[in-house]
Amino acid sequence: MVNEKYNIKIKDLEKSQIEIDVEIPWKEVGEHRKSVISEFSEKITVPGFRKGRVPEDILVKKIGQVELLNEMIERAIQKIYPEIILDNNINAIGRPLISITKLAENNPLCFKAITTIIPKIELPDYKEKAKKIMAKKDEDPTVTDKEFDDAILGIRKQWALYDHFEKTQNADSPRYGEASADQRGSEINEKNMPEFNDGFVKKLGKFENVEDFKKKLRENILYEKN
Repeated sequence: MVNEKYNIKIKDLEKSQIEIDVEIPWKEVGEHRKSVISEFSEKITVPGFRKGRVPEDILVKKIGQVELLNEMIERAIQKIYPEIILDNNINAIGRPLISITKLAENNPLCFKAITTIIPKIELPDYKEKAKKIMAKKDEDPTVTDKEFDDAILGIRKQWALYDHFEKTQNADSPRYGEASADQRGSEINEKNMPEFNDGFVKKLGKFENVEDFKKKLRENILYEKN
């Protein structure tokens, strides 16, 4: 997808992960130079100058060009990544693993983001298959109440995990690292999981109501067993 602020390519990976290759114009990085210089100026002490009054060329020599660029790049990614996620309706969970793939000052910045996403719930219409399954129900596997309940619980937990991430993501934390979905999963319980009702199942796909979802989920589990 091409956007005036970025150009991306999205590739599906295993285990509900995607890889996003991003290219952004250098101006998206350069616009952060002034704020970075200003912030460093307030923190760094240079003999003969008051904090906040250090000339830019002296300040850059003090902090180093590499450190300056790194901070500008981090802020650019920090700003553009959430926009990419929102613009492309990516249901990301946890923090992405970011790696710079191309860096040359005054040239487009390229980076790669690998992130976990909440699996899309799509239950295919196995009407004909379901008829055959039900016709042979005495000899074919059945869906136990525990299997059925566990499947629904897993779906509710996945949704709660994604919702929890959306509410707690801190856009001011630029140093993206390994996804922390497992840690956040320990915080999910019955209190913060969505209620299993008609409104919830309609968010998951083209389902009329809870009964319609249950029927198709049961058919899907049976299909996977056969």
